[in-house]
Amino acid sequence: MKIMDLDENKLTQILLMAPILAKNDNHLQIKTAMKEYPITPGNSLEIEFAKDLFTLTTEEIINKWYDGNFDITGLFFKSD
Repeated sequence: MKIMDLDENKLTQILLMAPILAKNDNHLQIKTAMKEYPITPGNSLEIEFAKDLFTLTTEEIINKWYDGNFDITGLFFKSD
């Protein structure tokens, strides 16, 4: 699943910066700023995911990032 390839720290940084970047570029909504956010080497996958969060439908995100798997219970939380 593509979601498992994301670097959580990079993704967190992108999402935390999104409101500031939107404000600095005079966007009324973060989603419009994210559409214009450039994809750069080194964090391209994380930027792509962040952009998709604001531009794709839920089903499109599930299909693209989670391989269409709607049951991800064990994906992030491992039981002992």
